[in-house]
Amino acid sequence: MTTDPLKILMPEVAPSMTSATLAAWLKQPGDPVQAGEPIAEVETDKTTVELESPADGILDDIRIDAGTEGVKVGTLLGVIRPATDSDATADAPGSPPVSAAPVPDTEPPEQPSETAAPADYTPPVAESPIAPPPPSPIPFVGRAGPAPVSGSPAPASGERPDATPLAARVAAHAGIDIATVTPAGGTGKVTRQDIERVLDARVSVSAPEPDAAPLATREQDLLSDTPYRDEGLTAVRRVTAERMAHAKQTAPHFYLAIDCAVDRLLKRRAKANAKVGMNEALTLNDIIVRAAALALAAVPEANVAWTGAGIRRFARVDLAVAVATGSGLVTPIVRAADTKNVHAIAAELRDLTDRARDGRLLPDDYSGGTCTVSNLGMFGVSSLYPILNPPQGCIFGIGALEQRPVIRKKKVRAGTMLTVTLAADHRALDGATGAALLRTFRTLLEDPGPLFA
Repeated sequence: MTTDPLKILMPEVAPSMTSATLAAWLKQPGDPVQAGEPIAEVETDKTTVELESPADGILDDIRIDAGTEGVKVGTLLGVIRPATDSDATADAPGSPPVSAAPVPDTEPPEQPSETAAPADYTPPVAESPIAPPPPSPIPFVGRAGPAPVSGSPAPASGERPDATPLAARVAAHAGIDIATVTPAGGTGKVTRQDIERVLDARVSVSAPEPDAAPLATREQDLLSDTPYRDEGLTAVRRVTAERMAHAKQTAPHFYLAIDCAVDRLLKRRAKANAKVGMNEALTLNDIIVRAAALALAAVPEANVAWTGAGIRRFARVDLAVAVATGSGLVTPIVRAADTKNVHAIAAELRDLTDRARDGRLLPDDYSGGTCTVSNLGMFGVSSLYPILNPPQGCIFGIGALEQRPVIRKKKVRAGTMLTVTLAADHRALDGATGAALLRTFRTLLEDPGPLFA
């Protein structure tokens, strides 16, 4: 057995990842660790993963503090030394601490390296994509009162609510009694988001008045003096902001909209749902994803991406579907959606959505995608003009079902209508291609037989 200290390096959690946030340490210096045991949490732009110990031993040193952002792949995070016989008595009174020979810091590699983690290392996905607060929380710069904590009814006195493992660990680190936390969302289970709401409330009460806080820019001088508090960004929101700003500034968007009569589709959906249980019932979004996939397969000139040097045409439809989570918008992908029936798509979307909101998506679940569907119809939005998800060539924006007057057989009648907007990159496809895609999409919704085949 080797007696050399073992380096803990920042792994390459996702393909092409160059850096990540070291969200939390689950062990402290001097704690024993076992091979495969979670010792830290690493947050990427899409999810949080647990970093496992590569060997048995003692966590001897921590080189990167919890909450540090932009840690490059291959950076030395900490050191594990082999356990010795003296470790059994190291905690006894008067026993001197045992430490290993110092491990020199190494410069992080410029590019992701295969040596960033052991070859057989595959970190499991943690409970939630929201990182715990850094040791020094972002101060409240205004005079707002405590943040409200709302959710499900509080558990009865003496009764401990259920909690996700990650929520329990974050609460333990922050010194919060799980029994005092009210779960949100009506599930009765305390999540990491619930713990962070409690922490927000604490910060708003205890933060000092920043009367002498410096103002960084002239724009800040012009901000309203209305009471306020500043909030930090999760990795998901930060990356989304960067990508959307880049897309809007660099991709020449054009927009097309079309109205679809969906009365026949709704009747077919009701008929199909009458044959299955409630847990297998089709949602309108399931059918829309199926229609978008078939439309892209029928108009392959729209299933493209702009590479900078040309246009990449994809041989299958990998459809990304926007999902709102507590930490921001994520887009898990239904692979080869054009080859799957609506029930298979529905089952896959239920699984992807649940795991996205629990922060359990794997990199393969959200990497890639040839087009995106963004549906805000459930919020009553008539239509939306989405921003491209680069380098994809187009994105569907889905509005709400609305009863509108329509003319049929020279008579005005009430009909259920749906407005669909297409945003497209004019470098990758032109208006005629976008119009053909929307026309095919409308035909599928108004004559929905192929959607249920």
